[in-house]
Amino acid sequence: MDPVTQAALGAAVTRLVKPNASAGAAFFLGAVGGMAPDLDVLIRSSSDSLLAIEYHRHFTHSLAFIPLGGLLVAGILWPLFRKRMPWRELYLLVTIGFATHGLLDACTSYGTLLFWPFSSERIAWSNIAIVDPIYTGLLIAGCLVSLKSASTNKLKALFAMSCAYLVLGLIQRLDAESFAAKELQRQNVKEVFAISAKPTVLNLWLWRVNYSRPGLHCVMAVYNPFWDETKVYPGACTKSVSLDEAKLIANEDSRLFKDIRRFQWFSQGVVGEVEGRENFLSDIRYSILPNSLEPMWGIEIDPENPDLGAKYQFTRETNREKFKIFTDMLKGQGSFVSPTPP
Repeated sequence: MDPVTQAALGAAVTRLVKPNASAGAAFFLGAVGGMAPDLDVLIRSSSDSLLAIEYHRHFTHSLAFIPLGGLLVAGILWPLFRKRMPWRELYLLVTIGFATHGLLDACTSYGTLLFWPFSSERIAWSNIAIVDPIYTGLLIAGCLVSLKSASTNKLKALFAMSCAYLVLGLIQRLDAESFAAKELQRQNVKEVFAISAKPTVLNLWLWRVNYSRPGLHCVMAVYNPFWDETKVYPGACTKSVSLDEAKLIANEDSRLFKDIRRFQWFSQGVVGEVEGRENFLSDIRYSILPNSLEPMWGIEIDPENPDLGAKYQFTRETNREKFKIFTDMLKGQGSFVSPTPP
């Protein structure tokens, strides 16, 4: 999630776990520890554009790395705090904050290597968007009220509300997936698999639903508010690109094939072609609009030069028209007629 939320969660949990520590120190060190794993964004290469996405939310976000990560951050901060507190307390406060980061990121849909080095699976519980002001606001409010009081009771209450919000997100996700499955069944769409709902930014009631069919990746949007009936915004389908199909693009020993395989892993296998854009593979999991196939990022490939590898590109474009469409969808406006996918 965003750095502000990571800092607020790290600070709140550190204060709750160590209520006897100085509130200021607990909040500051917990916040620094909570943000530190995202320093993996510094891992990048001018000759390998996929390196950055390969190592973001990688080993620094794993549960196994927490003790070492806390040690590294505490070591950097030790010269500033060695006269204020013992090393053991500094290390503990920073490590508590550090421990919260990967777990929170796993609640989003991006994918986090929570169990590295024992597993390379990208964990994505998809129960909260990468930016959610309600969740962040609860954590910040808890930290602020706790700073003004020796008691942590109000912080506990607001933290409990933030946890309940994550549970609500999980319930909403499962409900969106269930409704999408019933809608596809109603349309008599055959051979549907891998239905997966992802929250859209800032809310828990408008969901992007990805699903697969033989040779296709498809999307729709599910409007699932607490105050109204659930409805579907129609989407579309595009040709999927599997690893078997990638073997037809490039030899398995080539750099290009290996890069396509890396992108497949990063995208959790949801890779497809983009209409009107030749030699470009998109991460179908995401788009600016929840029922659109317009890519936010992908890889440019050159089958004629497989030793050059792939080039990772951001392609997202926002404008007033898309913003209005999205806000209308948040309000449940627009057409809900759902044609049968191809």
